[in-house]
Amino acid sequence: KAEVVFNYLGQVDATAAQSKYFAPAKEKAGEAQAKGEKRAHVLGVNGLVVGGRLEVAIDYGRELHRRESVEELARHYAQELRQLLRQRTESEAGLWTAVDFPLVKASPQQLEKVLGRGEGVEDVYPLSPLQQGLLFHSLLEAGSGVYVEQLTWEVRGGLDVSAFRKAWETVVERLAVLRTRFLWEGLEDPLQVVQRTVQLPWEERDWSSLGREQQRSTLDEYLKADSRRGFELGQSPLMRMAVMKLGEDGWRFVWSHHHLLLDGWSLGLVLEELFATYESLVTGAQARSSARSAYREYIEWLGKQDTKTAEAYWREALKGVSASTRLPLEARGSKSIKGQQELHVQLTEEETSAVQGFAQRQQVTVNTLTQGAWALVLGRHAGEGDVVFGATVAGRPAELDGVEGMVGLFINTLPVRVKLPGDEVVAEWLKGLQKQQAEQRQFEHSALVQVQGWTEVPRRQPLFESLLVFENYPIDDSLKHRTAQLDVRDVWLGERTNYPLTLSVIPGPQLRLRLAYETSRFEQRGMDALLNQWKVALLGLMTSASKRLEAAPLLTEAERQQVLKGWNATEQEYARESSIAEEFSRQVAQRPDAVAVECGEEKLTYRQLDEQANQLAHLLRSKGVGAEERVGLCLERSVELVVALVGIAKSGGAYVPLEADYPQARLEQMVSEVRPRVVVTRRALAEKLPVQGVECVLLEEMAETLAQQPKHAPKSGVSGRNLAYIDFTSGSTGKPKGVCTEQRGVLRTVKGTKYAQLGPEETLLLIAPVSFDASTLEVWGSLLNGARLVVYPPGPVGDVEELKRVVKGKGVTTLHLTAGLFAQVVDADVEVLRGLKQLLTGGDVVSAPHVRRVVEELKVPVTACYGPTENTLFTSCHRMTEGSQVGEVVAIGQPIGNTRLYVLDAALNPVPVGVAGELYAAGEGVARGYLGSAELTAERFVPDVHGGLAGERMYRTGDLARWRADGTLEFLGRADTQVKVRGFRIELGEVEGALRAHPAVKEAVVVAKGQGAGDKRLVAYVVGPGPDSLDVGELRRALKSRLPEYMVPSAFVPLEALPLTSNGKVDRKALPDVSGARPASEHPYVEPRSDVEQKLALILAEILGVARVGIHDDFFELGGHSLLATRTISRIRSELGVELPLSALFENPSIARLSVHLVQAQSTQADQAELEQLLALLEQDTSDDIDALLASGQLASGEE
Repeated sequence: KAEVVFNYLGQVDATAAQSKYFAPAKEKAGEAQAKGEKRAHVLGVNGLVVGGRLEVAIDYGRELHRRESVEELARHYAQELRQLLRQRTESEAGLWTAVDFPLVKASPQQLEKVLGRGEGVEDVYPLSPLQQGLLFHSLLEAGSGVYVEQLTWEVRGGLDVSAFRKAWETVVERLAVLRTRFLWEGLEDPLQVVQRTVQLPWEERDWSSLGREQQRSTLDEYLKADSRRGFELGQSPLMRMAVMKLGEDGWRFVWSHHHLLLDGWSLGLVLEELFATYESLVTGAQARSSARSAYREYIEWLGKQDTKTAEAYWREALKGVSASTRLPLEARGSKSIKGQQELHVQLTEEETSAVQGFAQRQQVTVNTLTQGAWALVLGRHAGEGDVVFGATVAGRPAELDGVEGMVGLFINTLPVRVKLPGDEVVAEWLKGLQKQQAEQRQFEHSALVQVQGWTEVPRRQPLFESLLVFENYPIDDSLKHRTAQLDVRDVWLGERTNYPLTLSVIPGPQLRLRLAYETSRFEQRGMDALLNQWKVALLGLMTSASKRLEAAPLLTEAERQQVLKGWNATEQEYARESSIAEEFSRQVAQRPDAVAVECGEEKLTYRQLDEQANQLAHLLRSKGVGAEERVGLCLERSVELVVALVGIAKSGGAYVPLEADYPQARLEQMVSEVRPRVVVTRRALAEKLPVQGVECVLLEEMAETLAQQPKHAPKSGVSGRNLAYIDFTSGSTGKPKGVCTEQRGVLRTVKGTKYAQLGPEETLLLIAPVSFDASTLEVWGSLLNGARLVVYPPGPVGDVEELKRVVKGKGVTTLHLTAGLFAQVVDADVEVLRGLKQLLTGGDVVSAPHVRRVVEELKVPVTACYGPTENTLFTSCHRMTEGSQVGEVVAIGQPIGNTRLYVLDAALNPVPVGVAGELYAAGEGVARGYLGSAELTAERFVPDVHGGLAGERMYRTGDLARWRADGTLEFLGRADTQVKVRGFRIELGEVEGALRAHPAVKEAVVVAKGQGAGDKRLVAYVVGPGPDSLDVGELRRALKSRLPEYMVPSAFVPLEALPLTSNGKVDRKALPDVSGARPASEHPYVEPRSDVEQKLALILAEILGVARVGIHDDFFELGGHSLLATRTISRIRSELGVELPLSALFENPSIARLSVHLVQAQSTQADQAELEQLLALLEQDTSDDIDALLASGQLASGEE
């Protein structure tokens, strides 16, 4: 057992000064031990520093040692200490030790480097997790005002300004956090340093000569400038005060400080201390200063927490989260100067009381309610059933004594993951959220950067982008309650975070909701709506407690009525019980001698067309054709085709277009499903059809038989409820689906139209294949309205010169082109369209630049038409004329007559304006369903839950859309074209829309290429103004200004034109394969110039999956991302033997730059290896050998 015990108790000044209950006393404390106690050691040596002096006490037993002997020992000890000090070099003098600052892990040399000799330093300790994050973002966004907090209030009454200043100075002396600065340079981990004394920046201004409004505007300007001024974080204090005199008895105070110092709860404690001190100064009463534990005690507590348990919790809690939840309503096309705006909404006292009562009954907190409401809003906007957002937590551990009275930054920002199971009862779901919050409480101290590291979210991407703050420390109440001597009013606290969206809840008699948003990413109109939806969701949870979560509303009743009824008020009269044949007969009776149809030199009047169609109808009825019977139709575009269409309608049958150039397997499947009574065709075409066992009416061989048929109309007995035609559309399984369209759907589409003028004065062009439902407009839009129908010659439709000849030669006034063909015609020769009365286009996304050119240059109105085959051709239309604001994206407009459109979520609830949802079509154009597929029909044609009439159905389009504020619809793409790339959910239509908005892009298609999730990348196929005219660098930069980085395509493939299907739609399957090809880059290809560059090029090409990589190509622009970056660094380490940090690739993303960095790293690592070898030799050498080495100069390289 040791006979001597040595205790060094450290520097106790700071600890003693900050004690809640005790202060150092000069008097003797008496004996520390009872005289009868047995000594544990022969000698005890105890040292500590008090008042800047080292004091050492030696205790001993009189039975073993004389006093003189112990005093002699003490003199020797002091002598040895002085000798040690004399022996130290000047550079070592004054080094701090670990005992001085026991919470700091930095070495004495590091401390000396950043603290100097420490004059005026009271204490040093690490940062809390949130402080680390705030420091990072403050440095990253220096000058932006981020995390600069400004508390301002007005005081009326007899204020003693000098006493108030003295009160502030006294509080700063008492509270260490107000004397704290932050150091990070030259340190592995940043530190906070408490200075013994600081000078409080104090400014006084006289605004008493200004009017009230001018004072307010001057204050606004002052606050903006003060926020931009920020703070030098390495200099204390990180706060300042300004006092503005407003009048004889009025003052405005502005207290600015950095959020690194204080949280909201601590603000209240500081104000409490401030006004108590002020009151004592002006009244002479005893100060009511509270004894508080020091913030360092909390930092010490943090250092003792078990991170392994926290890691296990967070890994499980965030399992499967691979990307941040997409923020709603981003206005990516309107980037403005970065800034932040605030919006507020206030509940009534009755609503507030109801929320509080509901929370109590459900045994949850109001905080849980507001978080649940925001999760609902976020989930509905993002279209996700699993969302993540940030929330601030109090962070004051109950087990830490005195924590409620401590002043400092205790709050923390952590992720909140909320799953939104639509079938769960709201009350149970809320209790689950409350339980989740309670479980998380013991891990509130976790560092966000560590938490993200425990998830699958890439480091370069945020874990969440919206932050919810529950402010259970209303500052204005704190000020008013603690200032009985003064009239305090107009209290305002301003702060800017680094999050794009920050939502705050401010309790009180009237609960307030606040939303702060980044102006460069959002527009005020959308944010106003978002804030209101949060309020509606909060109140809606109360009324939905016993309902399923999917029923919780986001819309007020007025908003609900607007989107369901107001914008769907499209009812209009038409001959809904009539038939196509009857409506055609009316036109024959009105204009029998007018030209009905012509093709080339062949023409038929309405009377002639009627007679020939009647003859065919009689023949078909003789072969068993009647109502609901299917008639196959395979004819080329011709007058004969139009006769056949009208004849089948007059027979009562339904036509089924069959294209002879379809694959045999597809035709066989169609014929097998349809089982037509007959097929109307010609011999040459019949030979291509798999119609064995089906009777064919070969028109050229039955001319005599037809001529013998009656010319009057047969009685078919059909009505609007009978089948008109069956069109086959492509199916997701690869098997075509037969859509059964009723006659009233056709009549609803072409009679009494408001989207286009259809009448006797119009000439329409039949250019679409009959198998494409656009022909419905061209044929029946003409013949049922007395117009003239021109038939485009048989064959391909892509010859612009031929189209021009027909349009100009035949005087076409109304033309419908698919979106793809429309763009190609405008690019090739826009003069084709000059002189048209109206142009309709659709079937795919319509190009805004092309529309703009036609309406502005040619003065031709363009109507963008949208509609799935399942809702009879057109569902909505958007007419644009000269002077119209076409915008960057062409809207699909408003529902046409007798049509209703709903934008719904997964639970069939209407979504708010601006929110993406699936588009449902209802009304009298809805088809019967799919031929021979009751299961698929039931899946896609569902009960219209919003229509109000029993038995009505609505069609689920599978398209994503959103309402605009003006009641028009915007198409966002197919729900099934959403892809996930590196964990991010991306709507390809949004990327395509951003591309088309660029003035140099005529057309664009984006696809996701690659096999596994980690290998997928976006590839853009782009049509530019001319060959080799695509500036990829400019295009990529433009997209980066509109879209998140993960939505910017990694490859751009220039095309002269997009491939089109026979129907004029973009043929995605025909897009060129780019696998292995080097995608377009903003840099011309430059081959490697050295061995290192060559090796790097091979590594990168293999990892990126491209044929070659130039030395100036950007790793990330060629499809690289964080996962591939990690793989790249690993390959460099294994193949080139060089250790590089991951940041090296992020900072040097091209081979040219990375190779320089790599060579430097090689040299440094080689020098380090030589130095270590030399030091090993030196350890074995004698002093003579070392002298010889010094003389020879062999140490030079080592010193370097």
